[in-house]
Amino acid sequence: MSINRLTASYLDNLCLSDWIPHQGKMVLLDKVSVCDEVLLVAQTSSHLRVDNPLSYQGNLPAYCIVEYAAQAMALHASLSRQLSSQTLSAVPALVQQGYLVSVRKVLLNVAVLHTLEQALNIQVEKIVADDTLLRYQFTATTSSENRSKSIIATGQLAVFLKK
Repeated sequence: MSINRLTASYLDNLCLSDWIPHQGKMVLLDKVSVCDEVLLVAQTSSHLRVDNPLSYQGNLPAYCIVEYAAQAMALHASLSRQLSSQTLSAVPALVQQGYLVSVRKVLLNVAVLHTLEQALNIQVEKIVADDTLLRYQFTATTSSENRSKSIIATGQLAVFLKK
């Protein structure tokens, strides 16, 4: 049987710091709700934390959303390797490191993140992926009580993978 989408129960039990090259408070994402071969959707409320490591004097500028998207991108790349290997393990054999080399077409619809009261939804979608380069587009939204979504940022990121 081919695995092309990770199940909710698998995603609920992920320890995200095992899958990205960050630890402790620098892990900005809280959970993953969707992950398939092309798409990952993550949620977080870390923008509301007083001890957010990207915050300066109590402010979290909207351009910090790029780091949230980069973490979602790294997480998707790690989980995609699981999907392509057709095996599901609790932790990856190795988290591949990379360098963020391009941030393009970023549109910010807010000035700061810390005033947004709702959880953030970070969606990344793979555009190109090979052994040396990853390119993704991202959309960051908030959801209101009536389930309407407000787009707070969009853009594209590229990462050069370290061998």
